This record gives sequence, structure tokens and C-alpha cells, in this order.
Amino acid sequence: MDSAQAESISALVNTLEKAIAGEEVDWKTLCLTIMQLVKDQMKIMQEMMALVKENSAEAKERHRSLVISGLAEPTAST
Repeated sequence: MDSAQAESISALVNTLEKAIAGEEVDWKTLCLTIMQLVKDQMKIMQEMMALVKENSAEAKERHRSLVISGLAEPTAST
């Protein structure tokens, strides 16, 4: 999490606390902040999924190379 995201979360929590306490809050800004945080989290998840996919493909290729070399037992692929 970068500092801008941490600041957004902190501001969001403060605004929610004010709303719960019955104080006047800027709902538009609150909604926009929530939307931006969700977009940021979606981007992070997409990057993580791409990394997992890349590492999975590399691991499968290494295993295949070991099987071809006779250094590993072949396993059923899924």
C-alpha cells in the first residue's frame, strides 16, 4: 500500500466516523474515495493474478524439463 492509498483510507475512516456521529459529511467525496480504493484493490488483484499465472507457467515448464531429463517423476497434468 502506498502513502496516497493509506491517506485515502485514513480520510475515509475519519469521514465514516463523522457520519456515524451524526456530523455533516461530503457524501460525494466519500463515495468517490470508496470507488477509487476499490479500483486500486482491483488493479492490485489483477497484478497478483498475472504474477501467479506467470509463475505457474514457469513452474510447469521447469517440471516438464525435469521430466524430459528424467530427473522428476511425471505427474498427471490438470
